[in-house]
Amino acid sequence: MNKSEIDTSILGNLILSLPGALDRHVPGTPAYEALKRTARREVEQLFSSVKPDGVELKPFGKILFPYYKLGRVDSLNLFDLDELILFSYYDLNKNRYKKVLDIGANIGLHSVVLSKLGFAVRSYE
Repeated sequence: MNKSEIDTSILGNLILSLPGALDRHVPGTPAYEALKRTARREVEQLFSSVKPDGVELKPFGKILFPYYKLGRVDSLNLFDLDELILFSYYDLNKNRYKKVLDIGANIGLHSVVLSKLGFAVRSYE
């Protein structure tokens, strides 16, 4: 299977299932560590190279996300489990809030995700 044919449903389904798995949001627990490993494996497959057309990722739609090596970490760390929990929160509350302010936006991944969910976003770094 080449990179353009990778199934994104595992990561998308993980994001959608997080609100119902609150007991798995506790760092250091076996369940959290298993989810973290699964998320990292999927993120590496999806975003470890530049894809000119982006990656279709439910519930957000197409995400164009560049890969950058940032010393001991890389841009894929912006998709760690704690971040996915936040993305899930955004999706869960997309009808509750309309506007968001992303202060300290870094490269803007949260701003992109929020915008894809329909939020009016103002970003500052």
